[in-house]
Amino acid sequence: MNISTTWLDAPLWLAVALWYTLGILSIATSKLLLNEATSPILLTLQQLLIGSTLLRILLRFRFLSNGYQDVTATDSLIRRICEVVKAGTSAAKAQELLALAGMCFSVGFLATNLAFSGSDVSFVETIKAAEPLTSAAVATIYKIETLNTPQMASLMTIVVGVLLS
Repeated sequence: MNISTTWLDAPLWLAVALWYTLGILSIATSKLLLNEATSPILLTLQQLLIGSTLLRILLRFRFLSNGYQDVTATDSLIRRICEVVKAGTSAAKAQELLALAGMCFSVGFLATNLAFSGSDVSFVETIKAAEPLTSAAVATIYKIETLNTPQMASLMTIVVGVLLS
């Protein structure tokens, strides 16, 4: 897919709009539910359950794609993850990496809900907006990747945006 077709890709724009809409809805409802004495742990479990159920439904019906897909074949999914991660990665290793990524996202959701319960949403979201800086720093320190000029420029844009907010 080249850049000229990306701008005309309606399903992509629909997916981005859905992502942002659900994000805003999640933030707004999280703060409301936490004000009603719901525990951050319970809210996180509810969000993960709703999110995984919605994702499974969307995958099953190939949302923004063509046709119906049976997602009960996890081995096939793991094989595809192996191909994406690196040729030669075993299914067990890919499953381990997927579980680790899921655990990290879950801890992130819990940390966000804990922060929402103790602070203003605007402050929490400002701090979260700086996350790419931490990821870039860790990747650079551990020599996972080196940053090129466009990446450095985008990180500076993030810094400016966080400072402005």
